[in-house]
Amino acid sequence: MSRIIGCQGLHIAEVTKDDVIGSTWGTPVPVPSLVSIDIADNSENVTFYSDDTVEQVIPSFAGKEVTITLGHISNELEAMLSGNTYENGVFTQNANATAKEFALMFKAPKSKNGAFQYVCLYKGVLARTESNYKTKEDSVESSDVTLEGVFMPLQSNGKVAIKADSDEESPSTLIGTWFTRVPVVEPAIVKASK
Repeated sequence: MSRIIGCQGLHIAEVTKDDVIGSTWGTPVPVPSLVSIDIADNSENVTFYSDDTVEQVIPSFAGKEVTITLGHISNELEAMLSGNTYENGVFTQNANATAKEFALMFKAPKSKNGAFQYVCLYKGVLARTESNYKTKEDSVESSDVTLEGVFMPLQSNGKVAIKADSDEESPSTLIGTWFTRVPVVEPAIVKASK
């Protein structure tokens, strides 16, 4: 059994289409200086009662909450994520800006065999919710950048995320192109026996 011992290679790809017919994405863009990623399922249990007792509990999935910590973020990348503008080296925040939807991909090294776990979340929005600046004192402290967001199921097929480990049975062609295009697992074709 291998442990996850890091995270690296963060990429985002803009969702260009997501409807009942299908989903498409733009070319993945690298996001430098990844420090950490926290992913938590946002779900609740719906409880039904009858005859003075619990009849059934049904889990209800609402999406994934994601928090990404970066060492720094460029003004151009922040504008891309937030829907604000970046022109001639200047980031301008607009009250009417609408955040774009992105897929999120990264890999996490494992403790054995030089293997990696590859992770992709298909559709969500990310935003920088605050900026911290602090005066330099006796020692220098760095200010990290935090992006927070919610990732939701695709309209086309209900998928939220996939992950694959390079040391398990997984399609090597899928892992080999993980950061050049958004990885999509095609449904297996089952042939009817005669």
